[in-house]
Amino acid sequence: MIIAVITGVLAFVLMSVLIKDRRVCENNKKMGRQEEVDNVEYTIKNTICLLVCCVLFLLFGVAMIYVSITEISYTSSCTTETEAIVDKVSVDREIARMSSNRKRYIKSTYTAHYTYELQGELFNDTLITSKSINNGQTIKIRYNPDHPESKYVKGYDDAGNLIPMIFGIIWDGLFLFIMCCIIISCKRKLSKKQ
Repeated sequence: MIIAVITGVLAFVLMSVLIKDRRVCENNKKMGRQEEVDNVEYTIKNTICLLVCCVLFLLFGVAMIYVSITEISYTSSCTTETEAIVDKVSVDREIARMSSNRKRYIKSTYTAHYTYELQGELFNDTLITSKSINNGQTIKIRYNPDHPESKYVKGYDDAGNLIPMIFGIIWDGLFLFIMCCIIISCKRKLSKKQ
């Protein structure tokens, strides 16, 4: 996930530098400061660089889709359900501020220690969530019967979230569209010059 974000940032920086360099070259041409440049070579070189940047952006979208599919397969493998009792809850509250309208609000983070039984053994674990949870509350744990260590707390963990997949699909669709526009633009420029 972190690699995908770094790839996206690097691609964005590279693309912005290429666009800036192209603008500088065009301004130099207009002002007569640059000798005649082979436009065909220039167009092909820049198009290839922009396409490489778009491929890096596409990899970011593919990574988002992969993360989502991994999460969904993880949650679908957790087919058995058991109950856990919350033993101890601590609440950490901090004052946060919305950047858009500067309103303050209290952000609560709950740390719950809970106990549950699997196949005759008692286990203790910790849940950190922004949702309210109380001492003595019963929560549901879903786990994989073949690998009991693979588990999540139903209703509290964000396992199986589809948002990264939707974001990745929209992201990839956008950059596929941009790549097609770049290729069509390059073909038109080359056909006009011939």
